[in-house]
Amino acid sequence: MAILLAGKDASQFRAALSAFFIFSSAIAMGILAITGLLEIKHLWLSLMLLPSVILGYLVAGRLVGRVDKDKTKMATLILCSISALVLTVKSVIELLA
Repeated sequence: MAILLAGKDASQFRAALSAFFIFSSAIAMGILAITGLLEIKHLWLSLMLLPSVILGYLVAGRLVGRVDKDKTKMATLILCSISALVLTVKSVIELLA
C-alpha cells in the first residue's frame, strides 16, 4: 500500500491509508467475531488505544504541510525494501530448517 502511494501528496497519502486501515480493521474484526475469537476484553483494549489514535490524527494534520514529499517517498521505499528483505530471509531460513 505504501509503495502504491509513494508518489502522492501527503493529504492523499493520509486519506488512502486511513481508508485502508479502517476497512481492513473492520473486515478483520468481522472475521474474528464470526469465528468466535473476538472477546469483550479486545474491545476494551481497543477503546484504551483510541485517545492515541485521535491524538496522532490531530498531530498529523498539523504536520502534513511540513513534511518533505521526496524524503517521505524515499523513507517509505527504504522501509518497504528492508521489510521485504527481512521477510525473504525469514522465509528462506524457515524453508531450510
